[in-house]
Amino acid sequence: MNGLKKVILLVFFSWSTLSLAPQAVAQENKDIYSVPKAYAVQNRKYTLGSQLTGYFGYMPMDSFTKGYQFGAVFTTYFSDFSGWEVVNANYVLDDDTGLKGDILDISGGQAAADKIPDFPEWMVTTNFVYTPIYTKNLFFNKNIVWGDLSFVSGGGVASYKEDDIRPIANVGAILKFFLSEQTSFRVELREYVAFLSDGVEPFMAIKVGYTYQFGSAKKKQGDQDDIEAEFTK
Repeated sequence: MNGLKKVILLVFFSWSTLSLAPQAVAQENKDIYSVPKAYAVQNRKYTLGSQLTGYFGYMPMDSFTKGYQFGAVFTTYFSDFSGWEVVNANYVLDDDTGLKGDILDISGGQAAADKIPDFPEWMVTTNFVYTPIYTKNLFFNKNIVWGDLSFVSGGGVASYKEDDIRPIANVGAILKFFLSEQTSFRVELREYVAFLSDGVEPFMAIKVGYTYQFGSAKKKQGDQDDIEAEFTK
């Protein structure tokens, strides 16, 4: 009788071990390969407010002339996402490559000069600013630098040497890095389209600038970030 009990207990123990082993392995594999569903979103360190920027730009216009921009822009933000470039004013210095003179010397007439593209002397635009991306960057594996990526679009007017004042439109992207609570460095790429009397003329400008923000840009304790609000909906 005792031998029969031992056999029954041995069979039960073996069955229990074999039936639970696959479940344990499956659970272990699930824990290894499962993707965590939790996420973390860090609030902005700085808010966006009224800003004044001074910048220098390079305009690779064409084979005849290159340009250098000097300008200033005043921007105000309605939220962490949207803002308005109230005025973006640029003065342009042209750098003649000498090709125009060579063509005139060869052709000996004004007809050739009429085919050479016109050049802007100054520009003033107003633009909408959309800032969907906020960044946290590690420079040289030791310095954390906050920043953002903005997109701009709008229009204005430009004064040309031969065609007087003409309407223009522009779009662009701005990559900004915060140096402190109130200052930042920016790199900008902007594409312009000028509506001249003899057609449409596109041109590009590559700019670097230094921005000063009026008032405190530091996020107050307890303030809800617009990005945080999006994730808590």
